[in-house]
This record gives sequence, C-alpha cells and structure tokens, in this order.
Amino acid sequence: MKKYQLDQEEQDILNAFEEGKLEPILNSKAEVARLTSLFKTAGNKTSRVSLRMNENDYLRAKEVAMQEGLPYQTLLSSILHKYFTGQFTERRSSGLN
Repeated sequence: MKKYQLDQEEQDILNAFEEGKLEPILNSKAEVARLTSLFKTAGNKTSRVSLRMNENDYLRAKEVAMQEGLPYQTLLSSILHKYFTGQFTERRSSGLN
C-alpha cells in the first residue's frame, strides 16, 4: 500500500475516521449534488484583469497561442492557473530562446 505524506488537516481527518468519530451525511446523494454544484459554480467564476507586460513577451505569448490554436488570453490564464496550483512545468523548445 502506498504511503502518502498528509498535511495536518488531512491527518486529523484520517484520525477521526479511524476512531469512528465521523458522522455519515444524511441524504448523501442530495448533499453530493449540492456540493458539486457549489464547487462547479465557484470554480467557473472569472475576473477581468489588466496586465502590463514586456512587448516581446506579449508578442511571444500571441505567437505560442496561435501555434496552440487558442486565444492568447486563454494561454496566459492557463499558465497562471498551472503556476498557482503547482502544476506548472517549464517546457522549452530548442532554438526559440
């Protein structure tokens, strides 16, 4: 069985579960549907942002976005989202730097 590194909150939840201290959710299907809807709504909110950036970076972002077939705003948003969620990995192609 894999061992995972738990943060303190996760460890507290696991301990409570193992000690039988957690209560089942009544009408769990309705509660799951309610929470799913809540998270989808919260996760889909967007905010308009004005960003100043170096013109060369701007032009490069537009170029890469065009190569990927998406708007440059979507590309920049995706990069920021991946960075803030720890999913960002740098990928460099030779000759483009």
